[in-house]
Amino acid sequence: MYVVAFMSGSLGTFFDATFWAFVPAVVGKESLESANARIVSSQSAAQVAGPGIGGVLVALITAPFAFAVNGFSYLFSSYQLSKIHVNEIVHKREESDKDTWKEMSLCFKIIFDNPVLRTLLEEALTYNIFYQMVMAVFFIYTAVQLHLSPYVIGFAFSAGGLGAVRGSILAPGLARRIDLVEHWFQLCFSGIQYGLCWSLLRMVELWR
Repeated sequence: MYVVAFMSGSLGTFFDATFWAFVPAVVGKESLESANARIVSSQSAAQVAGPGIGGVLVALITAPFAFAVNGFSYLFSSYQLSKIHVNEIVHKREESDKDTWKEMSLCFKIIFDNPVLRTLLEEALTYNIFYQMVMAVFFIYTAVQLHLSPYVIGFAFSAGGLGAVRGSILAPGLARRIDLVEHWFQLCFSGIQYGLCWSLLRMVELWR
């Protein structure tokens, strides 16, 4: 399981990096904002429907078969991606420029020198560390300690995804209508609300 989890996380990292870098080549710079909003909307919709469906599958056919169904869904997704044909512009580089460590150092320098990028990186690191900490014990806690059924756990995740759907739909319009300070304030307020929602699990246990 450790090996499978490591391979899945590593391959997922490569996919996420190449996926977002590939989108501009597909839609062009003019449609990039709307394309990103639609992608996030589809991901949010999957977050709403996926956990609920997953909970039903676990309850009906048990977890191993639910994992198998999920695996076939990735195969179908890969097939759909293979049907995208785009004339990408390949920038030729000099042989002396092909220094991976030098390029990585340059990327980190660009990020840390830019206050906006540096802040986003710090937020992403903090969020992912604590989110993965929660996910490591979440299902054990909810299933063993709270004795919640797969249906309830799945639909709880689905309910949480509704906020992401709303955010992805409103994001393009809000970005054009409000200033940066107000936008950052709303993001911070949403993050605080998100964190408080996790604390409700403890209140559920006390209430039970």
